[in-house]
Amino acid sequence: MSTRNIRLFEPSLVATAIKQSFVKLHPKLMIKNPVMFTVEIGTAVMLAVIVYQLVTGNTSEGSIAYNITIFLILFLTVLFANFAEGLAEARGKAQAESLRKTREETPAKKLNWWVKYS
Repeated sequence: MSTRNIRLFEPSLVATAIKQSFVKLHPKLMIKNPVMFTVEIGTAVMLAVIVYQLVTGNTSEGSIAYNITIFLILFLTVLFANFAEGLAEARGKAQAESLRKTREETPAKKLNWWVKYS
């Protein structure tokens, strides 16, 4: 039985997952996950509130520091969820490719079972 060194964060998979975490911010892709889509909408609303506060100087919606903090927390939540999903997809694709490669490299012997039992 052979043992392999399985790394939790393979650099090539992490790079792919980071790229996918930003690609998946698109609403057409995000709507497939309603919970994270709702968080993304909340993030957009907080961004709009921050821009409104910066333009008008109105602080009736809370302090600008508080709203920026909420925006950053929501944005990082969406990015982390997309990163985790992208990493899982990248691992699945790598495992599938490994299985395909193994299937192509493994020789098979054809057995004539009917000759043995006749």
